[in-house]
Amino acid sequence: MLTANIEFRSDSEQHLSEIEHNLKSIHHIKVDLIKPLDQQAPALITIDIHRGGEETAHAIAQVLYDSLHTNVTTQNQKQIFLVTIEGDRVDIEPLNVQQITNVLLGAEAGL
Repeated sequence: MLTANIEFRSDSEQHLSEIEHNLKSIHHIKVDLIKPLDQQAPALITIDIHRGGEETAHAIAQVLYDSLHTNVTTQNQKQIFLVTIEGDRVDIEPLNVQQITNVLLGAEAGL
């Protein structure tokens, strides 16, 4: 099983709820959204991938990519970081879907 921790800074709770809803529609994963008490702190989404490998990672990457790039007027107010098991933060905003997929799969391989 692969666990990915995603840190979000967004302009609205609605945006976070949409991401959570879209991720929950993907089979073979469990999604937990942790909203911060402090509005300045990032929200955290934990994604447990139970099965599906690259196909599931690609579906997750597509949701994350779409959430960053669908509304250009609010794009500057959205940030998504993949937090690795070592505690490193990878900014996935400039990445394409395949690159995000590779980051997710790299987290599984410990890269």
